[in-house]
Amino acid sequence: RYRFYHSMHQGRTLLEMTGRNDLGCLTMLREPIERACSQIRYLQRVVRDIPHTFTPEYLEKVAPIVNASLSDCLDHEAFEEACDAQVRTLGIREDYAPLFAGSPDAISGRSVLRPYSLPPLMDTSDRKALLSNAIAWMDTMEVVGLTERYNESVMMIADVLGIPAPKEMP
Repeated sequence: RYRFYHSMHQGRTLLEMTGRNDLGCLTMLREPIERACSQIRYLQRVVRDIPHTFTPEYLEKVAPIVNASLSDCLDHEAFEEACDAQVRTLGIREDYAPLFAGSPDAISGRSVLRPYSLPPLMDTSDRKALLSNAIAWMDTMEVVGLTERYNESVMMIADVLGIPAPKEMP
């Protein structure tokens, strides 16, 4: 039986939908500036390589930055979204029902096109509420690791899971 939930790219609402109050939560975060730059590079790459996985509206929105330099992306909306992506991911409250079988979005196939347009359960422009939610959730987590401190994070996770830490880190 599972004892932990990894909150990589899903918000707290999805965990709550499991009905499992006994699950501990683990997550890994990145240094914010490095993460924002990486997010833009990732966005540029996936939009070029697999555009069929995005909505036409999103492709049109990000078209100006797909082949742009990082410095040319700084004033684009996508860069602002990348800068607060960790806070947004941890702090947002969304309705995940459209992703599940039987929903109109799932039946039409739209639920698999990025960005996933989940109905918000809060005002997503309220950055104070997003930050407050993110901090509150992290305060309840068993481990909040950092990719820049990967070895230490793996050791904390192994300790919490009650398993031996790897002798050699990958």
